[in-house]
Amino acid sequence: WESSEEEPVVNGEEGAEAEDDDDDDDDAAATSPAPPAAGGPPPDLVVREAFVAALDVLRGGDGTGTASPGERGSSGDGEEKEKEEEAFYAIGKLRATLVLSGPNPGLDLAEAPGLVLVSGSSGPAADAGIQVGDTITKVFAGEGDAFEAETRMMNLDGTVEIVMAAMEHAAGSGRAEIDLELNRLIKCRYK
Repeated sequence: WESSEEEPVVNGEEGAEAEDDDDDDDDAAATSPAPPAAGGPPPDLVVREAFVAALDVLRGGDGTGTASPGERGSSGDGEEKEKEEEAFYAIGKLRATLVLSGPNPGLDLAEAPGLVLVSGSSGPAADAGIQVGDTITKVFAGEGDAFEAETRMMNLDGTVEIVMAAMEHAAGSGRAEIDLELNRLIKCRYK
């Protein structure tokens, strides 16, 4: 597997402003994707708050986005809580190529409220750079009559169905790989 990280999006907003070199605003409006709703994530990213809560559930928390002191390795003295409050989250978007070399791609999924997360990554999935806590947002397979399906904010059954369909499409096209677009939550702190 190969993975390539794309430009991260901080707090649901893209880092660079879009430039419009076209003087004809009517043509630009017809071909440009709609901007994200005010306060919402770009259309290819999951909702940050749902991502934080889902990861908390995956790690054994209560879904409030805060881990217990034992999970953070804190002595519970409040210093770790202050550091936690200084943290903010960015969502990175990356694409990983999953090589289908055997019956098991090494990808385990778990459903948390509102989101499906990678709960285990081994073999081909680990080689592709897929990590526990990632969420699959799109699946691609084949060329020409390519397979493409969105899985962002989908339930576990729907996500598994799409990944399996992509694997079948790839096999039918004589390909031994599928591509996964992933979102990864990145915890950041100010020093």
